[in-house]
Amino acid sequence: FIQGVLFGSATLAGSALTPLMLGWVVFSIVSGRLILKIGYRPVVIGGMALFMFGFFWLSRMGPESAYVDILPSMAVLGAGMGLAMVAILLAVQNIVPRNLMGTATSTNLFFRTIGGTVGVAIMGSVMAHRMTASLTGTSDPRLVELAANPDSVVSETTRRALTPEALDWLRTALATSLESVFVVGIVIAALAFLIALWFPAGSAEELA
Repeated sequence: FIQGVLFGSATLAGSALTPLMLGWVVFSIVSGRLILKIGYRPVVIGGMALFMFGFFWLSRMGPESAYVDILPSMAVLGAGMGLAMVAILLAVQNIVPRNLMGTATSTNLFFRTIGGTVGVAIMGSVMAHRMTASLTGTSDPRLVELAANPDSVVSETTRRALTPEALDWLRTALATSLESVFVVGIVIAALAFLIALWFPAGSAEELA
């Protein structure tokens, strides 16, 4: 979004992940402390709620958005991940016998990796579908080629070769496609929030 819609550099795009990582680290610490006081379930529910809100915030972005508008949403996503991920991992580790703790931890990380892989595939398909649908009404072969490979729009060389009209069309199409991706993120986060309502309510202290 930063490179293809806001025409920012790769460095600027990478720096947008800083609030996410900081939020993740800080709220991982907060999560560990909260679990001892209020148990797993409220912490996981709170994390999923923040995660859902972060995707909602991202879905409101458009071509008129600024770089600084993205940073708060990334911080909220990081905070949600920090709260939920640590609570889930600790719950898994504390609910199994000590001799199975390594197996439980690796299984948790394995399914987290699988979920990430599947999520990227789903969101990539949604973006590709929306980019293809945006071609309705245009017969410009150059736009058709770029819509089939939206990653190319992040290249400054590619952008310089386009007319202002074509560049504006591609920018708007990519923003719309990414909005759909963020909406999918909202749906997934909402399902995770509902599942979190059935999460165990115990605490690490009780299970120790």
